[in-house]
Amino acid sequence: MPKTLEIRPMSLARRLALPCALLALTACGEKASDAPAAPAAPKASDLLPAFQGDGLAAVNAARPAGATLEFEAKIIDKDRVVAAVPKGWTESTAVPGLFKPGDDAGLGFMTKISIGTSCGGACVPKDWKGAAEKSSFTQFRDAERFEIKDERDLTGPAGKVIVAHAREGTKAYVMVARWKDGAERYYSCSATLDGAAAVALAPAFTRACEASLTVGLQ
Repeated sequence: MPKTLEIRPMSLARRLALPCALLALTACGEKASDAPAAPAAPKASDLLPAFQGDGLAAVNAARPAGATLEFEAKIIDKDRVVAAVPKGWTESTAVPGLFKPGDDAGLGFMTKISIGTSCGGACVPKDWKGAAEKSSFTQFRDAERFEIKDERDLTGPAGKVIVAHAREGTKAYVMVARWKDGAERYYSCSATLDGAAAVALAPAFTRACEASLTVGLQ
């Protein structure tokens, strides 16, 4: 006698599990489609409006009386930094963030300003204060070559500024670095001012280096 196929009734637990599973799949689909988009990564252009007000005005106010050089806002370093840069200065095609005046500016052959961020090697959080001291400030502690005219700590974000004059010749150097614990980069700005006319602008270049706003450090 042939065996009959026995169809067992579905258990209550299984009957309840099936619609719940279908409901979960539907809900997951809804969550995926309705999930808000991830926020866009911050850019220096987001900081530009705030900088173009008081920040830029303070830089230009630091110029000596009668100075014709004027600073303007620029976004540099792959949209990481909004900085004050002298109008009409040309950015190097080989070294992004390095600006020099034209030959007719009368500000000396070596005069330049360099602005940007650095990882100091691998782009991971590290002791930025120590890294900045080693790469940016130590060189000016050679008392035979330089006289430090101004050295002070910065806040909001943390940092340091050094203004030094060469012992020989008429040159001034501005160096500013800023950092933040946990950041993957630190900000640096350096200016070389060659000749009396350029050295007279040291306060303005110092203020320009201090005033820059950097994504991830604000």
